Amino acid sequence: EVPVNSNVNWIIPAGLSKYPTLTASNGCHELSLGAGAYVNLNGFTLGIGCNIYNSSGGQILYNSSNTSTINWDGALSAQYYYGTNTAGTCELGSMTVNNSVAGTINITGGPVDIFSQLTLTKGNLVIGSSPASLTLKSTSTQTANVGAIPLGSSITGTVNAERFIKGSYPTDISKRGYRLMSSTVYTGTVGGNNVFDLSWLANGAIITG
Repeated sequence: EVPVNSNVNWIIPAGLSKYPTLTASNGCHELSLGAGAYVNLNGFTLGIGCNIYNSSGGQILYNSSNTSTINWDGALSAQYYYGTNTAGTCELGSMTVNNSVAGTINITGGPVDIFSQLTLTKGNLVIGSSPASLTLKSTSTQTANVGAIPLGSSITGTVNAERFIKGSYPTDISKRGYRLMSSTVYTGTVGGNNVFDLSWLANGAIITG
């Protein structure tokens, strides 16, 4: 059982034989995970009123569910995720920035992996320099995306965007051997059409003609 009062701090220490699994959406003020500890979101939403401390190697598990969500719903000017540079330590179906005073959510460590959607309804998101990281994951069945960003909100820093591509060789060499890819976000609109900024190609590859 987990506490139902969103004003309390959840401290989940190392060395336990059982760890919490949500059976309903819940909330807490702060979440602290010890080494080897975990919390399983299990398809529900966990509201965070302040910070998440996961720098000791604990895990936030999404149980392969798109509805497993961290909702940053505090009323502070700044909230923080403190993580460790270890794969699989923060896996989310979705993440929502919904800070009531339009504050900033700061990812200071990583990785944070999102498998379905990143949504900003109020507030800003800042991803710090490495080892902080946020990745929109892609699998054979789905690719994570960023919802429309409302006026007054922003995302600052590097967001990694994966794209799953199914191969064909050597099982069927008659299928196409190349793919066309574009930027994952558009930077403007002209005549009702979204315009994609591919200036990074000129900066990162030899292009002529």
